[in-house]
Amino acid sequence: MATVNPVIPGAGGDSLSGVSFERVDPVSLQAQNRVISLLLTGYERDEEPSVPPFIDFLHEQNMNLDNLWLARRDAVAVSAALVVGCTGRTAMLFMSPICQAAEAPVSVELVRTACAHITSDSATLIQSLIDPDQTLEAQVLSSAGFWKLAVLSYMHGRTRRTLAPLELDKNIKVVHYSDEHREIFKRAILASYEGTLDCPRLRGLREIDDIIDGHLATGSFNPMLWFALRCDDEPVGVMLLNPSVQVSTTELVYLGLSPKWRGRGIAKQLLAHGMSLARQHGAKNIMLAVDESNAPAMSLYKSMRFNPQMRKVAMLFTLNKK
Repeated sequence: MATVNPVIPGAGGDSLSGVSFERVDPVSLQAQNRVISLLLTGYERDEEPSVPPFIDFLHEQNMNLDNLWLARRDAVAVSAALVVGCTGRTAMLFMSPICQAAEAPVSVELVRTACAHITSDSATLIQSLIDPDQTLEAQVLSSAGFWKLAVLSYMHGRTRRTLAPLELDKNIKVVHYSDEHREIFKRAILASYEGTLDCPRLRGLREIDDIIDGHLATGSFNPMLWFALRCDDEPVGVMLLNPSVQVSTTELVYLGLSPKWRGRGIAKQLLAHGMSLARQHGAKNIMLAVDESNAPAMSLYKSMRFNPQMRKVAMLFTLNKK
């Protein structure tokens, strides 16, 4: 491990006395696994059952451990943080649970250090997901420059055996994704962001090509499960479904309509069609994440028998654009 900035300049104070921040050498697997144990559980263990599945998850998502950091106080490991880059110029921060409030200042500087090694050339924002009851972690993230985006509800539903046809206005045409149709999807997604209630503060933070690239990299992409609706040359809506790396599960990556076409039952039709189409492609379950403050979307999903499985608070750190 290489020690960098034993005390962050400007931080000062007794709370960081004797603290060092170290980037973990990816060659040392034993040391790496102990730090990942600390990252996931708050305790450094040689054999932690949650470590191998987490590493498998990173590999499945084409993420690496190059930006894994450890904080020590007087040579004792106290906190860990990991920032991984994602397709679409975003990054994800994982941080240790905070076991003692006295170590919160250390976690703040550790998060700042890890995030400082992500450049605006590689990502436009860094996201962290925490449980709603992790108040100390929320305070640490806020102190490190993160802001609350939304409380997300992760919902699961069952796919449908009987195919639900799309019975749309005869002037509405359906297009599946291809490089040739990428512009159609860009216009449909951007139109659906107008007046959206789903994480509205995200609007304008990312380029549309980065957004699409991120969606393409979610799970296993199948162009026949991507739908863009248009009436003549006007975007109507979009639905993106990706089979998950999990067995027999499909993810509803995105569903949205442009303002003019909302309130006509199109979203419900699209969702029903997607739930039956996912079954035809071998999925028994369908999952999604939705901003809890988006009342119309929550109502739609509950009416289609989606059940909340867990809740997460999404916190964001935006990197300065050049």
